[in-house]
Amino acid sequence: STSINNIFNEEIREGASNRFTVDFDYSGNSNAVPQGLAFAMIFKTPISKTLKDRVDNRIKSQLRFEDFMKTGITYQHYIKKWDGTFFVTYQHRQMRNIVGSKQTFELLFYGNARFEGDTADLSNLRFQNFIYNQYGGGVKKKIDYGTYQMQFGMGFYFLQVINHQDISTNKSWIYTATDGEYIDFNYDLTFNNAREGATKFGQLNGGGASGDFNIGFMNKNKWKLTLDVQDIGALTFRRFPVNYTAAKFVRFQGIVIPDLT
Repeated sequence: STSINNIFNEEIREGASNRFTVDFDYSGNSNAVPQGLAFAMIFKTPISKTLKDRVDNRIKSQLRFEDFMKTGITYQHYIKKWDGTFFVTYQHRQMRNIVGSKQTFELLFYGNARFEGDTADLSNLRFQNFIYNQYGGGVKKKIDYGTYQMQFGMGFYFLQVINHQDISTNKSWIYTATDGEYIDFNYDLTFNNAREGATKFGQLNGGGASGDFNIGFMNKNKWKLTLDVQDIGALTFRRFPVNYTAAKFVRFQGIVIPDLT
């Protein structure tokens, strides 16, 4: 886990008025998933049986995983007369959040053979995936009050949607009969998906807006207290959205082929 870059608490060195920053920030947290599995999913590389077994052995009852990636470039300009700074920035953002039962992981990565004559619990699954570009800018400034100082900052951004999935379940399970004679599937599912990502850098498959806000108080060279509120906003999807909500029971008994020829 690494700290996420916060532009409001960066300082331009004394005597300078311009600053370019190129940064890559990544943070990942999980109770069972090693980063090797996360990287394999992000970069679409094969997931070995050894890696799957390692995760399966670590999960006690529930899997939890979240990660956050932010990379881009920022330009800052200090205005001496105003004693403040404005900035413009481009960032590529990816965020994932996964919560699910151990049986959900085993069903997805091993199939249902190990659940023959048994029920796999798929309740309380949550999967969220956000991939988007962020363009925008803002200002930050400090105000002196003798030995004390106050700082404030704000940034506003346009969001270009690339891809998005959001899946959640309530009471859901799957039962596999002995010898695979039939499969019972009971689900209470909500699924929201932007099926196709941006095929070109400037293509707009969805859009949104967000803001960052900062306020701080300090006694010069002694202490500093800041409050940051980041990524307050919303996204909407224009191209090929899928929104599905249902609670159903399904029994699958195979496909009948009356004539193989």
